[in-house]
Amino acid sequence: MDKIIKNAKKIRSFFKITYTDIVSLLLVVFIILFSLSKISNDKVFNISNSIDNLFISEESSKTNTKLETNKPNSKINNDEFNSISNEINKIIKNSNLKSSISLIKEERGLNISISSNFLFNPENNLKYESKCLIENIGKVIKPLKNNYIRVESHTDNQPINTTTYKSNWELSVLRACSVLKYLVDQVGINPKKISSTGYGEYRPKVANNSEKNMIKNRRVNIIILNSENSDLEPKGISKK
Repeated sequence: MDKIIKNAKKIRSFFKITYTDIVSLLLVVFIILFSLSKISNDKVFNISNSIDNLFISEESSKTNTKLETNKPNSKINNDEFNSISNEINKIIKNSNLKSSISLIKEERGLNISISSNFLFNPENNLKYESKCLIENIGKVIKPLKNNYIRVESHTDNQPINTTTYKSNWELSVLRACSVLKYLVDQVGINPKKISSTGYGEYRPKVANNSEKNMIKNRRVNIIILNSENSDLEPKGISKK
């Protein structure tokens, strides 16, 4: 009998503890609900936005990391560009053309900038000496398999309106095409790896406020695009 009484007391004590826990939990829940009722809608909205932004930032971080790991090996690209730069510098030195050609390493690639005054005669045809230069440059860049080449032509801001050229845009386009065609037809550059464009007077290198500066702005750039920018060039379908 005593044993039964002791067991009954233990059970009663257990239920007291459980009941106390339940009451405590309910009290906490009511306090939280009361607190929430005092929070404005703006605060709830701000908290929600903060949580959303946290998840977005994490996703963006993952995406950026993935994109960076997919970038081409730039070291190989730099080695090739250094080799080309050395060869082009030799051509410039041997031809004594430092005043007419400059070699500029840009973010998008290697820029071989040539004065239009050196390249073209008054009829805007390529001079004999300029053809020799373009051919020598072409032989250096021809072995490149994965890099696209862009020929860009620029003029000064002097108005032009002849039967052949109605604007500086048309003049710059023709000059760029002349250099491109020589590289393709005479040097053998892959036509799928080269393009041309004319910017007219709208991308000046310096202010067109003197004859000296105008000469600097009249130029043709042969751009050897690096791997990253070459990948952005449009690709044609493969012939079957």
